[in-house]
Order: sequence, then C-alpha cells, then structure tokens
Amino acid sequence: MNFISTQQEKAFHSAMKKKFKAAAFDVDGTLTHLGKPNIKKGLVNTFAHLPSHVPLAICTGREVHHLQSRLAHICETNVDGHNHRMRWTIFCENGSAGYTFDCKTQEYKKWFEIPWPEKEIKKTVLAAFITERLGWPARVVEREYSLVIRFPRFFYVFSRLVKRLSRKTNKRLNAILKELQLDHAFSAQDSGIGNIIIPHTSGKGKAIKLWAKRLKIPLQDILVVGDKAHAGGNDEEMLSGKFGTPFTVGSSTKNLHPFSVFDKRGRKLIGPDGTIELLSQVRF
Repeated sequence: MNFISTQQEKAFHSAMKKKFKAAAFDVDGTLTHLGKPNIKKGLVNTFAHLPSHVPLAICTGREVHHLQSRLAHICETNVDGHNHRMRWTIFCENGSAGYTFDCKTQEYKKWFEIPWPEKEIKKTVLAAFITERLGWPARVVEREYSLVIRFPRFFYVFSRLVKRLSRKTNKRLNAILKELQLDHAFSAQDSGIGNIIIPHTSGKGKAIKLWAKRLKIPLQDILVVGDKAHAGGNDEEMLSGKFGTPFTVGSSTKNLHPFSVFDKRGRKLIGPDGTIELLSQVRF
C-alpha cells in the first residue's frame, strides 16, 4: 500500500473500519470499464443485494432513461428487487437532477433539478460557439441541464486515444469558458470519454449533499466511489472529501482524499475490479 502521508494512512484505516449508512457510485470507469456499457456480473450480484443494507445512489453524466433499464436488470437479480428499487437514487447530468423510483407509475420521479442559467448564456449559443472553436472531431450535444462534448463513435475503439483527447478537450473547454467570462458560472468536466459542461450550482458532490439531507444522515457516513479524481475530472468534487468518505478506482491526487483501493496483497486496484474489492472490505 502506498500513501502520500502518515495522515492519509491513518485516515484510510479509519475509513475501512467505518460502518457506512449509504453509498454513492459513479458509473463509467467505476461500475463499468471506461467506455463499455455492461456492468460486470459479479458487481451486478453485489449491487442487487446492497439496497437491503443501505440506500444507493448512482451519479452519472448521462440522462435518466439511459440507466433505467440497467438498474431494472440489477434489481431483477434479487427476488425482492421491486422493493429494493425504491432505495435507488439516480443523479443525472453530473448532479443536475435527482430521481427516485415511484412504485405507482413504475418510473423514476424527479425530486430536484438545477436548471441551466439562461441569463448567463443560452445553451444553443454556447453549443454553437464551442462547435466552431473545437471543430472536428468534437460533437456537442444539448441535454436538458448540460452540454455534452463527444467524439465520433469509431474513436471509442481506441480507448487510450479517447482518454488523452478527452483531457486535452477539457483544457480547451475551460479556456473557452474563461475567454467568454463564463468560468464563474460553468465548468467543463472530463469523463475520460468526453466532457460535460454544467453550471457551478450543480455537481455530483452537491447532489450527494442534498441526498444526505433527505436521508437525514451525516455526509461522512456515505461511501463515495468514483474514478476521475484529477483536476477537471467529473468526479473531482464528489471525491474531494467534502461530500462523503471517498475512494477512487481510477486517478489519484496528492491530497488527503480520495483513498485508493487495495487488494489483500496491498496492490492498487482500478475500475470495476476495484469497486468489487472495496465492497467486499467495507461495512454497512
């Protein structure tokens, strides 16, 4: 095990002894391999039974309909899956909206949202400007609460290329926001497979804070797991240590948080394998 300081080592061991009351997870790179759609079978089985212990939250840059069928598949693995689904919360578009399952309608119902601040700049205007500045191969997609910057589909065959391109694009996007004097209102966040632009008033960490208030539990009693902890990463906020007890199964920082995940031999684990190992070690 490698730690940046004795303080981090002490905090890590304290976290591993903690009994968590809720858990929040990023999706791409955390529950799935980056750029891959399927959650590993072993992780599906673990998730199917986790709601019997604690409430769960999924934090994603995607829209709610993208996850509904996937979560249904996980819940169906458990014989009590219908009741468990009520204990799932989805935070979409990097914390811009929160949803819980409504048994009456059999759909996920929105319980909070952070609207796009049109008074700062219209989404269509910013999308057109970014498209012109970035040019090919970037593709700007307007969503309800955000702008998503993607690349041509065939690029995703080359995962390392996309990862480097995504980081480079993140720097350019934040430079564009600064040039437009919009950096006080918006941020561009790197997902490793593209970027998302959201208002500063939203974010995965802020969504988890609202969730903790809704659950009436202390923030530090929530296990938070993601993979993009680096500056500009779309998990940077939620893994900062201010919005739960954070673990990374991807990039690390030189800060106290987040903690890395280690196997029993002390080897650092990343991706879904790291998430599976972490869930086998922590307590709920």
